[in-house]
Amino acid sequence: MAHFIPEPAFLPFHKLFLDGDKVETYGRLVSWEEDDAVADLMFTERQFSPGDGLKAFELQEKIYPFLIKCCELILHDFVTSGALLDGTISTGITPDPVVTPEPGPSAVTEILPSLATISVEAPYRLPANINFERLRDIFAARLSAAEDYLFDLREDPGFFADTIIDWSEHRNDALLDTYGNPHPTGPHTHDF
Repeated sequence: MAHFIPEPAFLPFHKLFLDGDKVETYGRLVSWEEDDAVADLMFTERQFSPGDGLKAFELQEKIYPFLIKCCELILHDFVTSGALLDGTISTGITPDPVVTPEPGPSAVTEILPSLATISVEAPYRLPANINFERLRDIFAARLSAAEDYLFDLREDPGFFADTIIDWSEHRNDALLDTYGNPHPTGPHTHDF
């Protein structure tokens, strides 16, 4: 069941700001009389009229639970430990280390990732060594298949005829336009 929030006519000189990362700042309603810059920010698309802001809230109410569920499915390890929602629980992910001159031995052991982190990130890392021999074999096989295809086209009249028929059946210029006439970009025109 779809419904629509009408534009309220009783708040004509107000703007609803949807920026900010705190409950106190997100979705705050500001009057043009309170803040002179609000009217100037009308075209920055960082704020809405109250009616449009309510529509945005309604959309967010539907979309955010879906996005949160996706994040929970992707980060299922953190959901079970409670670390996804509680910032005080350690996630096991260390932030990027700050390079300091001559770190002590204790600092080096804190920067090294755990085996669990390495195994989770392994599918997304570049391979350590590229196997050029395997790549060369793949390219040689593709080249050999292309050469065989061209040789068969040249030497086998039946294969050549089947290929030409297949190509002709899959051409778009045989299609008719919306009035049933030959398409204007077909081979019968000079512009083809």
